[in-house]
Amino acid sequence: MKRLVIGDIHGHWDGFKKIYDLEDPDEVIMLGDYFDNFHGSDDSIYECYRDILYVRGEHLSKKKGDFIMLIGNHDFHYNHWFEKCSGYRASMAVRNALILNSEESKHLQFVYIDELNNTIYSHAGVTNTWLKENMGEHYDKDSYKFINEMNHQTFKFTYKGGGDMYGNTVYASPIWCRPRSLNEDSLVNENGEKMVQIVGHTHSQTPIIYDKQGYEMDGTDIDFINEYASEVKLYIIDTMPNYYIVEELDDETKKLAKRIVKQIK
Repeated sequence: MKRLVIGDIHGHWDGFKKIYDLEDPDEVIMLGDYFDNFHGSDDSIYECYRDILYVRGEHLSKKKGDFIMLIGNHDFHYNHWFEKCSGYRASMAVRNALILNSEESKHLQFVYIDELNNTIYSHAGVTNTWLKENMGEHYDKDSYKFINEMNHQTFKFTYKGGGDMYGNTVYASPIWCRPRSLNEDSLVNENGEKMVQIVGHTHSQTPIIYDKQGYEMDGTDIDFINEYASEVKLYIIDTMPNYYIVEELDDETKKLAKRIVKQIK
């Protein structure tokens, strides 16, 4: 079984469709940020989102597997008046809010957890500090399993902990956290083991990859990264430079057989 993991689309329909058609996946996980770019028209960005929803519907109708759509900060700020980030288009505010709150979008979620393969997918990443801070007295070792049920206020941007305007703090939410902080305080599962995290959010011309010891790997050497995929703890993939991830899962057990980073030439 093939699972496609694709990062920030930002209204680029051609990029999404090219990757989806090329890979013909059984499952899809999209890491959020469907809206906002600095050159496309309002209509093109809106229609890109609608077209992704259409592809999702067609995909599910074939009963191939899941098609997970996660929430990014550039989606969140149209759904919540209290949060606006760079690229926000007031001209799209009403239309985007309506579709994000429609029946068509009710499946959107903040994280997807593959417990069997000890992997969590989100837009920007989950730190232990953020989870403990926002769960408070209800925090437990398996609290990460309930992130999608948390109040949306907890996903807002924060300067707490000395954070800057880009989200470089371990207090940043799963739609705002940046690689340095995520690597510093990467989520552990209920058994105390660090989870592999696959996220988007931070734009880079090459993937940003950290190994299990917390060292950054050379993002230009994709062959090396793929050869030592079992040693990778953290993948930051921004699709707009045409990088994405393909996971091969055993058809019966769903156990991960291979995880590779790909680039469209």
